[in-house]
Amino acid sequence: MDLYKVKNELLSGKSIFDIKLNVVFYARVSTDTKEQSLSLDNQIKYFEDFIKSNKNWVYKGRYVDEAVSGTSVKKRQNFLKMIDDAKENKFDLILTKEISRFSRNTLDSIKYTQNLLKCSVGVYFMSDNINTLMPDSELRLTIMSAIAQDEVRRISERVKFGLKQSVKDGKMLGSAPFGYEKKNGILTIKYEEAIIVKRVFDYYIKGLGLRAISNKLSKENIVNKNKKPFTYSSLRNIISNPKYKGFSCTNKYYSTDFKYGKKLKTPSDEWIIKKDKNIPLIIPENTWNRANDILNERGKNFKDNKSSYQNRYFFSGKVVCKEHKTSYHRVMFGKNEALKCKEARNGCENVSIYKSELEFILNDVYKTIKQNKLKIADYLDRKNESSKNKETLIFKKEKLFELVLDSLISKSEFKERKEKIEKELTNIKENVFIKSDFLNDDFNNFKSTSYVKLKKCEIEKTANTSAKICIYLSLGSTSTQCVSLHETGISQAQVSRLEKSAIDRMKKYI
Repeated sequence: MDLYKVKNELLSGKSIFDIKLNVVFYARVSTDTKEQSLSLDNQIKYFEDFIKSNKNWVYKGRYVDEAVSGTSVKKRQNFLKMIDDAKENKFDLILTKEISRFSRNTLDSIKYTQNLLKCSVGVYFMSDNINTLMPDSELRLTIMSAIAQDEVRRISERVKFGLKQSVKDGKMLGSAPFGYEKKNGILTIKYEEAIIVKRVFDYYIKGLGLRAISNKLSKENIVNKNKKPFTYSSLRNIISNPKYKGFSCTNKYYSTDFKYGKKLKTPSDEWIIKKDKNIPLIIPENTWNRANDILNERGKNFKDNKSSYQNRYFFSGKVVCKEHKTSYHRVMFGKNEALKCKEARNGCENVSIYKSELEFILNDVYKTIKQNKLKIADYLDRKNESSKNKETLIFKKEKLFELVLDSLISKSEFKERKEKIEKELTNIKENVFIKSDFLNDDFNNFKSTSYVKLKKCEIEKTANTSAKICIYLSLGSTSTQCVSLHETGISQAQVSRLEKSAIDRMKKYI
């Protein structure tokens, strides 16, 4: 579609229905109830008939998402497919019922309609009578999207209020755990399942491990509510669930943003666990506590043993073949120790590497990090400042929408301020503080680094006697920060010691 030509035709008085266009439609329903399904069927029939009845339009298909929320596009596969198809110029115009069907998030609505316009694709919101090919569409779209977003907020507040009231009334939220059933929101014991729960706790306290219990139940054809065998994780959840001792657990998750419906797990020390008269106990409290003491102690021992096992040899489990994702193991080439892919016996042709070569490379990498520490710290200071400025600008941009809704600024002032903010955001994006091949954005908290620890070396064959190594490090006072260094290319030495030319060659790539 010639976007410039179409816009001129619209400005000259032509209707969107008078222009020859390839047209699709987008429809969405948020639940899979019978009523919503019927609504979706009606939408599909209406749009197909509407597009085909226009002699200037060519029907190019439909994009439909069922039982998904409109607050975020991440789970709407067909919506995202529509955006991808638009980039390939498969159609010129998208019809949709209203803005809330497209997105209930103001910024998402604006972002995607702008991106579609860059692909010369317009969107026509029929109920709202907004055509993004028209000059005044952005302001109207902003206002209507903000209204749709505010409706989501109000719905979210009503749902939260309803859930809190249900808890006050003694009703349980969510599905009933194994051993219970829920009737009118009230938990009652399901005795045939409760017997199995008691057996699990009894086995565990007597010293049987979770996998052994799983095998024992499986041999007896005992299954869970979904008619599937009990797994290690499902049995662990049974042992750790406080409901079995008559306690409720709340505040396990918190919402980060009602617009996107994101939830994160709260740290366990912030969970609210208390005795609940509405939950009938299956396991005595002292038995539950004893089982969980064993569970926590075994978990601690497993971590300690795992750490001890991995530390018995420096490169154990850390050198990996990129092709097969398997670890390298030690081999001897004469008197020289080397590392080789475990899949070599099955035909893997990835290169072997002498231990001395790898130690040399890592030694130089550590030196380079130490020498560049101050430079990196300065870079991070500037980067953090830039991130804060970016967040402030985004907040200001969102506030502009509220000012427009409250009629506190004019259209021209809205446009002027918006353009100024977008220009500043572009400047931040394009500003590069340090032009260094060594740095990347993963070097957070580098200033507090007290050690550098090897996490993984990934080896990829590039030629008969050449390899490329990706080195991943953990930096800082704890080993939770994983840092990906740029790829390091080396030549595979086929000698027992590194010659000077090989050393120079390695230094060139580090």
